[in-house]
Amino acid sequence: MEKSLDLSNVEKVLFATTATSPEYSRQYVYNLYVNGESIGVGPTRLDGNNLYYNVYDITDSLTNGQNVIGCACYAEQRRAFLGQLICYYKDGTKKIMANTGTDRKEWTSLNGDEAYGNNSTNVGTKQYYTQTAENLNSSKYPKGWLLQAYNDEKWTQPSASGEMKNYQLCPYKSGVVNRYRQSPAEIKKIAESRYVIDFGNEMIGNVSVQLLGLTSQKWSVGYGEELNPDGSVKSEMRTGNIYRETWNLTPGYQEMSTINMKAFRYMEITGCTEKLSINNITGWQVRQKTENQELQFSSNNSILNDEYNLAKKTIENTSQDMYVDTQSRESQNYAGDTFINMMTATSMNLNYSLAAHSVEYALNHPTWPSEYMLYTV
Repeated sequence: MEKSLDLSNVEKVLFATTATSPEYSRQYVYNLYVNGESIGVGPTRLDGNNLYYNVYDITDSLTNGQNVIGCACYAEQRRAFLGQLICYYKDGTKKIMANTGTDRKEWTSLNGDEAYGNNSTNVGTKQYYTQTAENLNSSKYPKGWLLQAYNDEKWTQPSASGEMKNYQLCPYKSGVVNRYRQSPAEIKKIAESRYVIDFGNEMIGNVSVQLLGLTSQKWSVGYGEELNPDGSVKSEMRTGNIYRETWNLTPGYQEMSTINMKAFRYMEITGCTEKLSINNITGWQVRQKTENQELQFSSNNSILNDEYNLAKKTIENTSQDMYVDTQSRESQNYAGDTFINMMTATSMNLNYSLAAHSVEYALNHPTWPSEYMLYTV
């Protein structure tokens, strides 16, 4: 949506949004952007009949005049999106500037199957959840779609959906889950046209590519947490995920991004005829903001310090919308895993909202008949 806003008397602008369904892929559905800036991802999973929505303060991301609000959405089933733009004025009044349910004509949409690969390849774990491989196609990717200059005249008006009418909308009570940039620690050429990218630590998120290519290229892309003895990436993971994709690139400059959440440290690209550098690949950690920790620890024992730093990094990288066993294998909330994450997190941060949401979900969705539930209480 492109919207003209007069911000001269505006105190703040909020965008409230939700989508369905996060259940089948056990991850967020929408990826929200304002004027090219990532604002957040969501929603968290359904809790019975409760569909959670997020509210974002987008005031600082707006300009006086034309603005672009865009969402990239992925869902296996029951696809629907709801968003509302609200302006709060300095005189105490407010106005709903746009609502996807009532103002569909203000929005345009594009089916992303061709850009992301219309395929049935599952990189999730078959027995637990489905996540479709993102086989990026540069010739179909809408380059610059988040910029004001982009021409969307070939896009269509979104159709009405009744998917949300039976849900109770509830506010999500924990923090904003967003993308945070992480540059590769190292890019190594292991064979002709074959590169391994090391991000230096576990990534829970996705990647983007920024590349000026001279020729058409077909990349075989793999992700994993381990390396094989020959230095290649073990994309057939111990968790059951097989993180393999095919990307097609065209000559010229291209900037493309995956949107789904994977768990990996390494990325392998085969078929790249350009010389890759750390400026061509960007990692994006998907998590809550955890840098401003209220509680700190240090000692004269290097082992204790290493243990603390390991726990700190683990909590930082696993703070998404809910505590789960792992974001690769099951991506399932368990009371025991929640208890461990909660106790570790509260030794570093005074914000208990993610733990509270995860415990409440565990109470409503019991799994193992064990004493962990009593521990969390």
